[in-house]
Formats: sequence, C-alpha cells, structure tokens
Amino acid sequence: MNFVMDYKQMYGEQVKGARTAKGITQAQLAEQAGASLTYISMIEQGRRYPSLVMKWRIYNVLGVEVECPACGTMLKEGEK
Repeated sequence: MNFVMDYKQMYGEQVKGARTAKGITQAQLAEQAGASLTYISMIEQGRRYPSLVMKWRIYNVLGVEVECPACGTMLKEGEK
C-alpha cells in the first residue's frame, strides 16, 4: 500500500469510530452532512477521501473540533 491509501484507510477508520461513538448510523451521518449513504460508506472503507468542505460537514455532524489553519485556533460546530 502507498501513503495515500494508508491515509484514506486511517481517515475512514477515524470517521467510523467517531460515528459509532456518537451512536449514529451511516445513513444519519450522510443525511446530516449532505452526502449519500454510498459516499459515507466508501469513506469509512478507505475507498474515497472527502473534499475539505465535506470533511468540515462530517466533523460538524460528529462534533469533532477542527484546528483552523488560518487562525491557529480550534473551531467547534457552529463556529466560523
């Protein structure tokens, strides 16, 4: 496996872990993030890597804090 494949797999596992910890289904994550169920499934399987916008939507649904590279602070859901 190459680096890109390893990273997609790692990211997918993180999304799945956060989703299951929150107690929501792939279908619920997909609906709330504005994605298809197939797309979320492929992300979790490491077969797709989401765009920056989709990553932000997924993080917001899962309640994951994200560091803002432009401002150097942590952003939570609802903050911009």
